[in-house]
Amino acid sequence: AHVQFSERLAYVPSLSYPLALFAALGPVLVKRKKAFWTVFGILFVAYGARSSIRNRDWASAAAMEARLKTDAPAATGISVRAAIDALSRLRGVTPTDERKELLATATALLDRATQIEPGHSLAHSLYAEVLVLEGKSSEAVAHFTEALRNLPGQGPPASESVLLQKRADCSLKLGKTAEAFQDFDRAIRQSENLGGTPGGALFNFRGLTHARLGRLTDA
Repeated sequence: AHVQFSERLAYVPSLSYPLALFAALGPVLVKRKKAFWTVFGILFVAYGARSSIRNRDWASAAAMEARLKTDAPAATGISVRAAIDALSRLRGVTPTDERKELLATATALLDRATQIEPGHSLAHSLYAEVLVLEGKSSEAVAHFTEALRNLPGQGPPASESVLLQKRADCSLKLGKTAEAFQDFDRAIRQSENLGGTPGGALFNFRGLTHARLGRLTDA
């Protein structure tokens, strides 16, 4: 992905390469017109073909993604989309070998994505959801935390409330009631700050954590 992007940014500066080549070989090629036109023709065809191919790749997001699957199969975006596909196929699949295989595939893809781009919020969020499905709440909390930390500038503000609620659910499973309360409370406040109406479940769970912490009146 970085190669293709840098090619696009460096497209005009890259013209200096054939110019420099001709400047270096000019004195020799001028004396040999046949060699001059041969070299010129090869470079013209090569650069023209390269430009034609890349222009098709840059024509649309779909074309670029198709090319990335071939040129950069390990790119973060490709790994994340493949993981989303694996997770979507999990719906309705009973606990079988197929389910285990899909979870293993999603885990491998998201592990690679977060290693390539540690600050990718969506990759961490999806990884956390996979870990929740595997019953690994403690590890899921760590990835939800990374997803929240890197969310600004990468996702809509409304996503923060959703991530907070999911992390709070994990904290409850781990018996970390105080941490769960803080996340439920933040999720409610974040939703209200954005002009939304928090779901009833958020208030129920915040009340539950109040009760578990001995604050029955607040509950």
